Amino acid sequence: MSILSNFAWMKEHDLNPTSKILWMARRPAPAHVAAALGMKPDDPIIFISRVLFAESRPLILERQYFPLEVGMHVLAMEPDTDDIHEELIREGINFDSCRRSIEFVQADEEMARLL
Repeated sequence: MSILSNFAWMKEHDLNPTSKILWMARRPAPAHVAAALGMKPDDPIIFISRVLFAESRPLILERQYFPLEVGMHVLAMEPDTDDIHEELIREGINFDSCRRSIEFVQADEEMARLL
């Protein structure tokens, strides 16, 4: 699970994770996301932006992209669902592939405010 989920990784390391969804939306896939998901640019996706907290301190600003057929399950989840991937697995979603990228960047003003 920790390969799929930052939240699961944090849980495995006893960091007492929680999350706060900043926003989620259906939107056209940017070219780099479409390529990673094996879709055409501008195909609809679900895009989630959230902050993950460890011991109540903000730690990770996370962005997740899901194909529409998977993302619709995410939109239907309770707003306080922390482990999105665990819930998707409970819903019967089979993760036979995934792609993760981690980006270390200097925080801009908004990121600094969130973290």
